[in-house]
Amino acid sequence: MPNKCQSILVTEDNDDSRELLVHFLRHQGYLVSSARNGAEALRRLKEMPGPALILLDLMMPVMDGWEFLSQTHGQSHVVVTLSAVHAMDEDHPPISGVSETLSKPLYINELRRVLHTYCQRPPEGAAGL
Repeated sequence: MPNKCQSILVTEDNDDSRELLVHFLRHQGYLVSSARNGAEALRRLKEMPGPALILLDLMMPVMDGWEFLSQTHGQSHVVVTLSAVHAMDEDHPPISGVSETLSKPLYINELRRVLHTYCQRPPEGAAGL
């Protein structure tokens, strides 16, 4: 069964979290790129094969996740937000264009579920989910 995702973009300002996610995803056999903020993510997205799964932190410097989403509105990427702030609370209404939101800290089983749901499975020969 082919992948729904040709690539994954990890957008996270915390260096340790970003590097851990990138390492895990590459180990699973995915083509992964990363960015420290939304502005960098916009540049990376133009270089990546699509469709892409975007793991997007909401609270970042330079350009936050909400601004990134407004800049990519209408594109055919699947966006899963990562946030310590619940996207459904009073201060942050549901976000248009987001498939779902995962709470931080991120649990590996939740990430595996997202990969299975939106990317089906990694390429042949990659470590299984």
